Amino acid sequence: MFIQLAPLEFRTFLVLTIILITWKAVLASYLGLKMYQKAKESGSFTFGFVFSVFVLMACLLVSRMVYMIFDFHLTGFDASLYPLMPNIVFWKLASIISAGGYSIFLLVTDVKIFKFKFKGIFTFILWAFMVIQAVYPVSTEADFQVVSSFSLFSNLVAIVIPMLFFSMSRHKGPVRLPSLLIAFGVIIYAVGANLTVETLLAILVEAFGTGARISVYFISLVLKVTGLAMFSLGVTKFTLEFSKAA
Repeated sequence: MFIQLAPLEFRTFLVLTIILITWKAVLASYLGLKMYQKAKESGSFTFGFVFSVFVLMACLLVSRMVYMIFDFHLTGFDASLYPLMPNIVFWKLASIISAGGYSIFLLVTDVKIFKFKFKGIFTFILWAFMVIQAVYPVSTEADFQVVSSFSLFSNLVAIVIPMLFFSMSRHKGPVRLPSLLIAFGVIIYAVGANLTVETLLAILVEAFGTGARISVYFISLVLKVTGLAMFSLGVTKFTLEFSKAA
């Protein structure tokens, strides 16, 4: 369902998106600096836990930038334009980059933290969804809804991230707090991301008026920024305790 955006709404969404992109860039730079400092101290670079988080943050950053082009330049939030070329290519690219970041993070976490206990199964599932999403033909709005559902399945797989770290937080010790920060950070970010699903927004706008859209986007921004901050802080504390794993 497409709801025509007023100029104020459009500009507000643009500003909020720029703020989110800036915050992701800051966190990616922070993690990059941590990796550089660690490599300088140890004399070697390792493709470990911190690196996987850096890749995840970088992928979320690039993905959001591509989504920004899709939303503000190519479609203007008009769902009837989503299936058209080259719009759909940008949307697929953004979705795949985001899922790719999560898949790498899950794989490295499995190998480095859980000693390959899960045999990479969650990463392989995400890769399967990424391939299907990439090759699925889209020419109508109905096709777009189908291919969008693959992102929902990918998000369900990503739920395993907080579950893994909640399991680690059950053990008392220095790992408890960073594990909880990582788990709750991912959950808070995911809630913020899912608040902006167009179907939900349309329901809220119909119930509370057009002002609800701006309120939801603002709440979404706060949740995403908070979630990313908690996640990054948890990762930093986690790697201080498990430098060998990172």
